[in-house]
Amino acid sequence: METHVGYQRVIPRDLFNEAKLLKGWGCIALIVHNEMQPEGVTLEHDTSEHPGFDIAQDPDSADLYITNLSLKLYDEKIIIQSSYNSKTPNTLFFVGEMMGHEGDVLTDDGKFSDCFLSYCATMKTNKWLQTCGV
Repeated sequence: METHVGYQRVIPRDLFNEAKLLKGWGCIALIVHNEMQPEGVTLEHDTSEHPGFDIAQDPDSADLYITNLSLKLYDEKIIIQSSYNSKTPNTLFFVGEMMGHEGDVLTDDGKFSDCFLSYCATMKTNKWLQTCGV
């Protein structure tokens, strides 16, 4: 069986790291499924090359991410990663296009964080300004 993992897994460490990554994405999927996401936010799972979740590791930061799962804001991909070996319950963070903006994606109770919501609102305003030619 071909593996799509971009790093050498070590048990039990990587079971916990990947479980936290998948749990966070599960919370995001529930928010989107229940239509509780900010306007313009969509979730896409590309199964064309890999039917499951293709987990990889950033070679520079060691953070984990899913290559074939995307959270988009007005068709712009938001980079979602999980801090490697973090002991905190929520390890997902986002990196936005706006001045390298970065912050937590979720709160401890599985809702979008104020930081993420603020980023979405700012990007919505920027999108509106662009369509108006400002």
